[in-house]
Amino acid sequence: MAAYISLCDIDSLSFHNLFPSDTHTIDLLTPVQTISFPTIQTLLAIYAGKKYKPVAIKVRPVETKLPSRFHIMHDIKGNLLKDMLVLMTQPPPYTPTSWYTKEHKDIIEHAHPGDFLLLEEHALMHHFMCAQNLGFAWYDLEHGHFHKDFFPPIEILTIPYKPWAQQNIPIPPSIYEEVCQIIRNKLDAGVYKPSNSSYRLRWFCMVKKDGKLLQIVHSLELLNQVTIKHAGVTPFTNQIGKHFTGRACSGMLDLYVGYDEHGLSSTSRDLTTFQSLFGLLCLVTLLMGWTNSIPIFHDDITHIL
Repeated sequence: MAAYISLCDIDSLSFHNLFPSDTHTIDLLTPVQTISFPTIQTLLAIYAGKKYKPVAIKVRPVETKLPSRFHIMHDIKGNLLKDMLVLMTQPPPYTPTSWYTKEHKDIIEHAHPGDFLLLEEHALMHHFMCAQNLGFAWYDLEHGHFHKDFFPPIEILTIPYKPWAQQNIPIPPSIYEEVCQIIRNKLDAGVYKPSNSSYRLRWFCMVKKDGKLLQIVHSLELLNQVTIKHAGVTPFTNQIGKHFTGRACSGMLDLYVGYDEHGLSSTSRDLTTFQSLFGLLCLVTLLMGWTNSIPIFHDDITHIL
């Protein structure tokens, strides 16, 4: 439950927003010895530490029977792979396409320097990317969405509950404009849409692993508390690792904004509503931080591969 803040930007912070059981307002500039709970060390650990969601606030979903109407049904007819392109053994010279431009080709070349691939392998790679150029995304606005016949929109399954309306953590002036731009980009990409529901979840910003860029984190503890558990688990790392023992070469596949490609059912979007700088918004794609997102996303990738 952390946020990216500067002590110079906010003189005081209401811990009613962070800890509902504590209504005291603590001056962040007060000497350390006057702060009884939480200590300034704890405060900095929460806000500046890498773990923005400590184990202490982890929420477990509800283990109960899944109603039959929520079962996932894939209605796929025919062999959709029968017309899959067969790659040429002697690919033609590179010709720019609408999606795989010369600029994009240079990006790929820069990412694969040296003699790791043969010249013929480079040519084959570029031929493949030209032929399948519509399947690649280079910017957030290009990521697209999964086809609903293969991946029906996700419905958030819950037990009976009372709607919630949380207060947000203040946004420091030093990052205000950057946060506005992040929200604009997500609106343009179709990840956020306006909402007028009776719910309001808390959200905050944190620094990414590169130490520079910001990302928005939606605090979904209240939603996770009433969510019916998806019992699926991802593969065990130790078992997978044994298959790579002694291998001379390994690879990495980066699934670009994968969560943003699987849609969220219109009946569940209200549950994700939050107060933004542009009014009430909700998410329309799979939620990062939702308790069932990981097994659902793993099922998606398994189905694709």
